[in-house]
Amino acid sequence: MKKTLTILQILFFGLLAGPAMLMAVAYILHQTGGFTPILVDLDELLLLAVLMVSGASFMASRTVFEKQVADARAKTETSEQLDAYKTASVLRYALLEAPAFLAAVLFLLSGSITLLLAGIGILAYMVTIRPSQDGLMMDLGLTIRDLES
Repeated sequence: MKKTLTILQILFFGLLAGPAMLMAVAYILHQTGGFTPILVDLDELLLLAVLMVSGASFMASRTVFEKQVADARAKTETSEQLDAYKTASVLRYALLEAPAFLAAVLFLLSGSITLLLAGIGILAYMVTIRPSQDGLMMDLGLTIRDLES
C-alpha cells in the first residue's frame, strides 16, 4: 500500500508541477515584457472557454473516477484494488491538469490575469484531492488490516 501511495504522490506532484511552472514562467514573461500578448481583445471569450473546459473536465474527472473506484471496490484482491485505484487517480489528475495548462497558455497569449487566476484555482482544487492514505482507504472502503495483509 505504501508503494502505491508513494507512486501516486510522485505522479500527482509531477502533474501539478507542470502547469504550475508554466504559469510561473508565463507570469514572469508577462511582467518583464518578454512576450507580447497577441489575443488582448479576447479576454472574456478566452475566460469563458477556460471555464467551460474546466467545468467539463471537473465533471468528467469525477464521473470517471467514481466509476473506476466502484469497479475497483468490486475486485477481491487488495493489490488489484490498489492498481485500479492508481489508474483511476492518475486519470482524474490528468483530466484536471488539462484545463490548468489551457489557462496558462491562454494567459500567455492574452495577458489576462483572470486566466492565470482560473488556472491557479484549478491547481488549488487539485491540491485538495491529493493522494493520501485516508482518502485511499475511504474511497476503496478498506481498513488498516486490509492494507497490512
